[in-house]
Amino acid sequence: SRLRNTSGGNFSGISRGAAGGNAPAPTQASGGVMKLALKRLGDSGAADVADKLGASGSKALDVSCNSIGPEGSTSLARALSNHPTLLSVDISANPVGDEGCKALAEALRHNISLKHLDMHACSFGEEGA
Repeated sequence: SRLRNTSGGNFSGISRGAAGGNAPAPTQASGGVMKLALKRLGDSGAADVADKLGASGSKALDVSCNSIGPEGSTSLARALSNHPTLLSVDISANPVGDEGCKALAEALRHNISLKHLDMHACSFGEEGA
């Protein structure tokens, strides 16, 4: 299936991590919102989302509950660091760990558009905070 956001970005080829194959199409809402929660993306799927995110023009991204660990969250952080239109990211309920948390914090230092980052239940300790 082809994954598209409402702003017309092409998200074909985004795969689920552990399950393989193409992830189901995200639930879409108006205004460039990509809802990819509960799609079993894993680290490899998060990397695919990160690769495609730059051209998306999305304003919000929800990748909550996807078993995204440090590797996948670091991939997303690289994509977030200079994304010009993204206002909100929900990466909650993923085991991002300390390394993923640090990568996301570094991305926030460079991203001037992001206003909301939800990281509740992300399994990081004092080192990541």
